[in-house]
Amino acid sequence: TRRSKFDEKLGIAESLDALSLQPFGITPAELGANVAHGKQLFGPREEQESCKDVCIKHIDQNFPTWEAVRDGVSTFLMRLIAAEPRVRGYVRKEFWKHCAISAKVTEAGRSLAKDAAHNFKKSYRGFTVAYRPVSRFHEHDDLFLEMMQLQSKGFIKIHYDLVVEDPKEERQKVVMPCQSWPDFIRIKQKLTSHAEKRHLPEDHLPTDPSALENWNKCEEIMLKLEGAACLKEADSRRNAARDLKGKVKASYESASMNLPIDILRLFLMQDPILEH
Repeated sequence: TRRSKFDEKLGIAESLDALSLQPFGITPAELGANVAHGKQLFGPREEQESCKDVCIKHIDQNFPTWEAVRDGVSTFLMRLIAAEPRVRGYVRKEFWKHCAISAKVTEAGRSLAKDAAHNFKKSYRGFTVAYRPVSRFHEHDDLFLEMMQLQSKGFIKIHYDLVVEDPKEERQKVVMPCQSWPDFIRIKQKLTSHAEKRHLPEDHLPTDPSALENWNKCEEIMLKLEGAACLKEADSRRNAARDLKGKVKASYESASMNLPIDILRLFLMQDPILEH
């Protein structure tokens, strides 16, 4: 990108050349200023040419097609945006605001978790954390330390996800990173298709490496949605239970629920950090 002078044409480095790549938007430094002030100080400039027409003008030996120019400029900008201190600070703050922690029991820890559950041991809580917001790990509680110790012994894996509390619907929604609303819709459609096949893997599990990777990604998202949905149902049932036995039964029954994709999709949302 430096050999093609993208940094100069985008206005990132000082140059006497025309800023011929400005249709790609504001610079990372301008975005950082917007983020720091919490308002739009710099906005996109009105351009007469389309992105494709602009890219065609910058085809060279390093980027032989307009698509290569587009992808090269986009990658270059993404790296600069990721390195912008004000953007990094904002993303870090928002991440911890939305971050939730879950524990996934490994095969090595399965018997230990079952024993802890049957004997009401304190260590059992470290096995059962699901989408617990960072803000709910209290300062004087050693729950997260217990989870770290279980993970160091290979009994659980700790997962960090972005979730958003929806006060109107009283549920946590799992954040799905995506580039746009149409992209988000495509992801939901892909999950719907996957839901129809996942219970018959012997008939639908792909053998092609690329297709198998997509299958595994969809399955990972489905498991997260099921976890969030079961957590919501468990909370509702526990609140309605009259005694401890009822609460325990509610938690057990909710953990094995088989929910349709129409319900699971209600627990999915776009990335609020990227959207903002």
